[in-house]
Amino acid sequence: MTPNDRIDLYKRVFIHNPDGARILEDLSSLFYDCEVFVPGQDGVTQTAFNAGRRKVVGYIIAILASQQTMESIND
Repeated sequence: MTPNDRIDLYKRVFIHNPDGARILEDLSSLFYDCEVFVPGQDGVTQTAFNAGRRKVVGYIIAILASQQTMESIND
């Protein structure tokens, strides 16, 4: 998959599809717009796990943002 193909696919799924947009909102509220850090020695593993979940949603958001930026430049 080329980078442009990936951007187009993510755009179709998460922007143009109402269900995809709702899923991204849900994923963001569960894993992105929340606290990642868990205090204490026992929280190290959970913090790493939370950071990984957050990074996946951040990746999706970054791809969608790069597409929107490209579109605004081309308009």
